[in-house]
Amino acid sequence: MSSQQRGIKFNDTETTRFLELYSMEKVLYDSSLEEYRDRDLRAAAAKRISHELNIPGFGPKEVISKFKNLRSSFCQELKKISDSARSGKGTDDIYKPKVFWFDQMNSFIRPFVQQRPTQSNLVNTFFLLLPS
Repeated sequence: MSSQQRGIKFNDTETTRFLELYSMEKVLYDSSLEEYRDRDLRAAAAKRISHELNIPGFGPKEVISKFKNLRSSFCQELKKISDSARSGKGTDDIYKPKVFWFDQMNSFIRPFVQQRPTQSNLVNTFFLLLPS
């Protein structure tokens, strides 16, 4: 069961501490490391984080789930920035993330997050409708 299903909601201090601990465990997010491929090392890192946080019901699985959720939100914020920049707005009008943890997460995870170009499904549909 995930931390959200159990009703565990992090406050700002806990989120900040969580990201601080996670940033120290490169084996969990740096795929260029040889150790990244070792499931046992990643599990041990998640266990260290959950142990350090000492939140009842928040174990290694919840650590991974929490980070996936934060990373997803982080990527959404990056997309908003990118979309805003492409819209032709002036630099003062470019979207600025509103989540307090964005800069902290950006400081360690940014090199490991790749934004993929979006592709319209209309283009694919158009080609499917052409007679052969």
